[in-house]
Amino acid sequence: MTKMQNRSIRFLLVEDDDDHADLIQRAIATAEVEIAVDRVCDGEAALAFLSRDGEYADARRPDVVLLDINLPKVDGHQVLRHIKKANMLASIPVIMLTTSQSELDRDRAFTNEADSYVSKPTSASEFEQLVAHLSSFWATMGAV
Repeated sequence: MTKMQNRSIRFLLVEDDDDHADLIQRAIATAEVEIAVDRVCDGEAALAFLSRDGEYADARRPDVVLLDINLPKVDGHQVLRHIKKANMLASIPVIMLTTSQSELDRDRAFTNEADSYVSKPTSASEFEQLVAHLSSFWATMGAV
């Protein structure tokens, strides 16, 4: 599979589960669109990354944020609210990528202006399909 030329997307993956992060990153490596991934493991680090604080002073602005809900330190809903209320960040698409099947979580995510809410797939092949779809969609929508 050949990567599309001159198309690249930068994802910020906010995921505390190493196994899930590994599946997502392996799936990203198979996508037809060139995708750079920065990963942080908790909500506090996500806020620092997006604000370019401390060790993240040189962080590049992501085109898309893949955000887990159940995170240590600061949960995904709080990170989402911060992103959507900050003028410099509000235009970044945020995809809530979670194992939660709760309607309350989904409703809360959309109330806080999530761009999408996706349940994490259970297999590597489903992860690959999901990431291929997301990367293609955001490349088409001009996130690059």
